[in-house]
Formats: sequence, C-alpha cells, structure tokens
Amino acid sequence: MSMFPEHYFLVPKQTGDFLLGIAVTVTVAAMYKIYRFFQEPSIGYMEARASAPMPEKSGDDSTITIFGFDTAGAHSASSRGVLDASPFVMYVEIYCRMMGEPYTKIGAFPAESRFRPRNKLPVANVCGMMLDDSRKIIDEIRKHAGNNDMDADLDDEQRAMARLVGNTLSQSLFWCMLYNKFDTNRGRNVFRRQLSEQKIPRPLRPIISAMAFRQMHAQLMGHGIARYSCAQVLERARDDIATVSQILGSKPFILGDQPSSTDALLYAMLVLVFEDRELQVDLTSTKYVYPNLAAYVERMRKRYVPELDKKEL
Repeated sequence: MSMFPEHYFLVPKQTGDFLLGIAVTVTVAAMYKIYRFFQEPSIGYMEARASAPMPEKSGDDSTITIFGFDTAGAHSASSRGVLDASPFVMYVEIYCRMMGEPYTKIGAFPAESRFRPRNKLPVANVCGMMLDDSRKIIDEIRKHAGNNDMDADLDDEQRAMARLVGNTLSQSLFWCMLYNKFDTNRGRNVFRRQLSEQKIPRPLRPIISAMAFRQMHAQLMGHGIARYSCAQVLERARDDIATVSQILGSKPFILGDQPSSTDALLYAMLVLVFEDRELQVDLTSTKYVYPNLAAYVERMRKRYVPELDKKEL
C-alpha cells in the first residue's frame, strides 16, 4: 500500500496543457532548424539580398553622416590616431578628411543590426544616399566631390598597384586582425569588457558574446584563416606588413609623391596594428621593424588627424 494518496501523482490539467505547449513549441522549433539546415538558399535570394537598397534613412541628408563602432574620440587608442575599432570605418573617415569633406560620426554598436539587409558597418548617409560598404561609400563621396578626385591622375600601373595593396590589406591582413579579436582568449576578454561598458542589460551580455563569437568564428572558418594556428596567422600578418613596407620604400605615400585613396586604407590598417595595444599586441612591435611604415603613420596622422594628442611611435 502506497504511503501517498492516489491523487498525489495526478498532474493538474493546466500544468499538463502547459507542458504539452512547451513540448509542441520545442518540436516545431527543432523541425524548423532541421528544415533550414537542409534548405539551400536560392541564387535569386542571395543576389536580391546583396543588391537590395537600405530601406531606412538615418543621419543628416544635407551632409555626410558616418555610422561606426565608436563615437568620435571614444576608442581607447584615439589619442594615438585610432578613430574607430573598424579599419573600414576609419578608411571612410580618413578619406573624407583627405578630400576636405566635412562629416558627422555616430557610434552605432551594438545596434548595427538595424541597418538591414546586410547588417554591417560602416554605414553612411552621403547627402541623402544610404550606403553600407566602404567602397560604395567612397565612390559616392567621390561623385559628390565632383572634380576634386585625388585618384584622377593615377596611371594604369598605379591603379593596378592600388588594387594589389588594397587586396593585401582587406583580404589578408584584416582577417588576421579579426582573428586576433575573436578567436583568441585575449581578444574575447577585451570584447566582453567592451560589451560591459555598453548600455546592455547584464543578463544579455553573455548571450550576445556567445552569439558574436560563434558567428565570427564561422566567418573566420569560411575564410580559412581560423583553420591555422595562432603562430601561423601571426606569421601571415607579419608577411603582409613586410610586403607593404617593401612597396612603400622611401616614398612619402604608397603610390608615389601624392596621396591617394589607398593611403586612407593603409593608414587605417596600420594605425590599428601599431596602436591597438589591447587586441593587436602581438603585431605592435612591427612598427620598430619597419621604420618607414612607422614614419608613414606619423606623417599621415599629423596631416589628417591633427586634433588628436600624439605620442611617440
């Protein structure tokens, strides 16, 4: 004979309905995940997403508004010439400065997901035109500037060299820098600390961190850089820096005696490598190995970021 009354093990109807609801919800969610896993995105969908215009406008339509990860002067290395955590945001900012185009800077992290459909930074409002890719933004600024194009006098050889240097920076060195930020313990700890300084509820911070790390690791794996060891990634980054140093030589600018838009990208990459001592600590010493690059960064900083306090490289 049981010591418990018979009705002790009966589940109230409300509780049973609640548990059934949870079971159905979990089952439907799991089936949807399985469906999405085996579903191949159509070519038409991918093309439409890649070329879709941005539906919402932000910023001032009468001037240039740049949305980046940091507000003006907010980066921890801003006193050493770092304008933003993203080299591509900084690329657009330095280009505007080189062209003499005034702009407003707004920090959009971590709400960059509102910039659909690609959810990426930089985003810019160029006199009423919303764009979300650094090259497209710069092309639009170039159109807006009219005849004031610093690349207009480049010959074919210089344009080819500009493309090679740009690809070395954006398709190789940048991914090494991104690896340091999201696939190393130091980088992840810095990201968590930076997230804690944002106005984000404390319970959501570990969830956002985990999602960011998972998403970025998937991108790094897709690119291929995360398939190598940390030592191999650093070696690749140092080789890229050495290559750029060899191309620069004793020239004042990367393509010759006059600045070009490629200098905006080169400065943005190098100043982060040399001065972001939290994330790129394993690469900052390269500025002592290549004095021509260190002198180049200081020269660009004095010319285009004169308002910041400068320290010795």
